[in-house]
Amino acid sequence: MTGVQTCALPICESTGNGSITVTGSSANCVVQGINFAGNGAITVSNNIIGSITAGNTNSAYSTSIYGINRTNTVTTVISNNLIGSTSTSHSLQATSLSTSYNQSILGIRNTTGGNTTFSGNTIANLTSYSENSTEGTLGIVNGILSNYGITTITDNTIYNLRNTNRSTSSSSSASVTGIAVASTNALNTISGNTIYGLSNTNTSFAGTVIGLYFGSTGMYTYTSHTVTGNFIHSLSVSSSSTTASIYGIKINTGQTTYANNIISIGGNTETTIFGIYEYGTLNNNNSIYFNTVYISGSLSEGVTNKSYALFSNATANVKNIRNNIFVNARSTTSGSNLHYAAYFNYSTSSFLSLNYNDYYVSGTGGVLGFYANANRTSLPIVTGKDTNSLTLNPVFNSAGGTLAENYYSATTLPGVSGTIITTDYAGVTRGATPKMGAYESSTSTYTWQGNTSTDYGTASNWVNGAVPPDGSNIEFAVSPANNCILDQNRTIHNITNAQSTYKLNLNGHQLTLTGNLTLSGSAQVDARTGSSVMVFSGTSSQSIPLGAFVDNTVDGMTINNSSGVTINNSLTVQQGFTLTSGAFSIGANTLTLNGAITRT
Repeated sequence: MTGVQTCALPICESTGNGSITVTGSSANCVVQGINFAGNGAITVSNNIIGSITAGNTNSAYSTSIYGINRTNTVTTVISNNLIGSTSTSHSLQATSLSTSYNQSILGIRNTTGGNTTFSGNTIANLTSYSENSTEGTLGIVNGILSNYGITTITDNTIYNLRNTNRSTSSSSSASVTGIAVASTNALNTISGNTIYGLSNTNTSFAGTVIGLYFGSTGMYTYTSHTVTGNFIHSLSVSSSSTTASIYGIKINTGQTTYANNIISIGGNTETTIFGIYEYGTLNNNNSIYFNTVYISGSLSEGVTNKSYALFSNATANVKNIRNNIFVNARSTTSGSNLHYAAYFNYSTSSFLSLNYNDYYVSGTGGVLGFYANANRTSLPIVTGKDTNSLTLNPVFNSAGGTLAENYYSATTLPGVSGTIITTDYAGVTRGATPKMGAYESSTSTYTWQGNTSTDYGTASNWVNGAVPPDGSNIEFAVSPANNCILDQNRTIHNITNAQSTYKLNLNGHQLTLTGNLTLSGSAQVDARTGSSVMVFSGTSSQSIPLGAFVDNTVDGMTINNSSGVTINNSLTVQQGFTLTSGAFSIGANTLTLNGAITRT
């Protein structure tokens, strides 16, 4: 296979069950939605692979399912596919009991080298019904598994993955994993993914459920891998499974920066929980910056399972842990020494940089930290470290919630600069004195009132007394006093306005919108002034509401969204129209371009 190959197919249905049913009759059968090999660059996009049931005539044998299986060795893009279903449970299901063989369901499987990008895929509602009771036997359910090559895994949504076997593997072959990467001598980037609803329901399960597993090797002295801006929550095991473990992020090998990740794990089952687990392998140096970890749940009296927001296992590697929020609110009735904000499983700290973190415990059995074989109930947890760390309740917007913004902290938590991390989870620019945790600032509380003037850059015009940093959400008050007029080029995530009297005016500046434009009550944006440029630069599809712009006119417009932008009425662009990335869909409307058209 040569050249660039592109695939876009509906392979069965996005709803329902069993539109395709395959019944094997031998051991280790495999059903594949899309399988591709060869030496040509390939793009696999916009496919639907769902409603597939795979069984076997012999309950001892396995029939596995691979949604997309990559075995080529050159540049590959796998993007915007739906594997499974967003609404139907068990859309891809392996129904054999598979009592003697490994049975797996893999949303996307990569087993060869080259350069692969996995972006914008939705992988949901995959179930294996294996009842293999041999604890050492593998058999996995995995959203994305990549074991070779240079991989970029961004903006995928993975949820409702379920297994019923008793595998005790705790690596990339764990029973259930959202994303697992285990390559050699290849750079990996994992960012912006959302992973939730992973579970093993076997009542005797003693293995592991992992949100994100990272185990790349071979890169020790140069550019680091990056694992940033991922949101992981709602992982679980059976209530009868008392010896299982749950990991938000499990760090095994590879020189890596982990930053701006949000992890929330709770539930009331008798299991051991690790928010971030860092193995500490020699030469596998880790930088852990600006993460927010929240552990919750209530356990009955007599239960001895422990939990850790951060668990650092060994001290052989260099590690830099700064600007994080580690909260353990888990509680055991009458318990003691069970639930830790941070646990350092060693007694020497020569290679450890630890400072500007917030540690907080609030439940019965909670302990601030552990170091040198002893519990630590006050700072410093590690002797000689944590000079500027805190033990404050971060006061999350909605602790235990299932939205990333639920983990914005209302508490002042000053961190330290110099970590190379310049933006937060939402893309907001970090301040000169950044805030601990994944969120620099709330992306939902900048409300325009305009009591002082029309100037966007005047703090007193905003309800909270601060000018929104780039990347924030803004909303208009119910009854603002003035128009909101831009003072300079600005980047805004979401804009919400439900009244028509006062408008957002670009005033000859560039406004970059990375999220949604939500207008009601005849609200509008005024982009008519010369040199006003409206830039649509989202990571998912954006829609321009009916009548969004005054006179249905903008002076300039740029489309820079690979997922596309759609208008819902006719529009006039007076000056330049630039198409950088993605499609601009006008439907039956009229697009009038009075200036230059540029494609970059």
